[in-house]
Parts: sequence; C-alpha cells; structure tokens
Amino acid sequence: IWQENRRLMLVHLNKHCDDSERIRLHELLSRDRQARATEDIRWVYQIMQTYGSIDYARNLCRSFAGAALFQFTTAFGDCPESEGKSSIRLVIHYMINRDI
Repeated sequence: IWQENRRLMLVHLNKHCDDSERIRLHELLSRDRQARATEDIRWVYQIMQTYGSIDYARNLCRSFAGAALFQFTTAFGDCPESEGKSSIRLVIHYMINRDI
C-alpha cells in the first residue's frame, strides 16, 4: 500500500467496500507515497481484512500456482529428473506455500 504493489487486493477491496470507504481509499491512493500516513495504511489494511481482500488474493495466487504445478507435471512428467526440473518444481511449491 505504501508502494501500491498490492493491486489484486486493492481491486478486490474497491469492488466490495462501500461508497464512503471507496472515496477515502481513492483519495489516499492518489497521494504521493511520502504523503501517506501510517494511520491511513493501517485503515486500508483493516478494511482489507474486513472485506476478505487479503484472503482473496492469497487464495487466488495459490490457485494459479496450483494450476502451474498441474501444467508443469503434465508437460514435463515424462522428462527425466534433472536439476533444472527440480528447481522449477521447487519454485512452484514455494509460490503455493509462501505467506503473501
């Protein structure tokens, strides 16, 4: 939120919050990063929790990573094990299990 790198959560939040919250959110995000107060960031985090935006993003990312693992297994399942194949599989598992 400080750096606007939570777009998926912000899009979800924008869709689910009420009009007064949406106006406040847009006003906050239109400010320069340096002009955003800590209490504003806490407020955004709080309403993201209220509307399930964090869980939504977490679940969507995990489902994409799960789909990637399925596609990887389908595409490369018959290939012999190698360091490269193992590395790619580890990255996919990391994406599924990381705390975002």
